[in-house]
Amino acid sequence: AYRRQRQMCIRDRVGSREQGIEDLASNAVAVWDRVTGKLERGAGNIRSCYVKTSMGPAIKVEVVE
Repeated sequence: AYRRQRQMCIRDRVGSREQGIEDLASNAVAVWDRVTGKLERGAGNIRSCYVKTSMGPAIKVEVVE
């Protein structure tokens, strides 16, 4: 027998394809700051982060604090 660890997955929209890259980046950073601000160890609680369009492939984000 094995024990499944509890996992949390957060999905959020940060904009639309019509928005400029600056707006999308600003929205993504705002979501990141809000989520990490609520976690006990901040970004240390996050194992991975991806961005994607609705029909596109997921792209892993390398986070540098």
